[in-house]
Amino acid sequence: MFDTTEQVEKKVDQTTEDTITAQEQDFYGLLIIDHNSKEFINRVENTPGTGRHSLAYWCRQAGWHFYKVNNGLIKGNKGHFAFDRFAWLAGKANDVNVDLEQIVYCHIRAIDSKSARVKTKKARQLINEAYKLMDYKKI
Repeated sequence: MFDTTEQVEKKVDQTTEDTITAQEQDFYGLLIIDHNSKEFINRVENTPGTGRHSLAYWCRQAGWHFYKVNNGLIKGNKGHFAFDRFAWLAGKANDVNVDLEQIVYCHIRAIDSKSARVKTKKARQLINEAYKLMDYKKI
């Protein structure tokens, strides 16, 4: 006959859970490390090593960003973490003696990159602290 309130709530919860699961994507925790200078970047991406999330693409973007900043095409926001990361990466990409290493250290299922970062915040902090204990510097 008619569903009870409890049955309706279960159906709604299951539908919501199914919708969230269908919307989830794969994200990965990444470390980009320069072992010579003992510096690293910890980030979360959905397609590591491919397309716009490849290390080569990111290095090109950093160089292009600084070309635009240095020629007055855009304003550089010095002191902002993204600007500092681009500055670090642009410097490393132009140095033939630097060999950057990119490591995928975890897989995350999340709806978007922000929720993936939130899910892994504590783990990323612990990884950062572990590298700092080994005298590495987070960029």
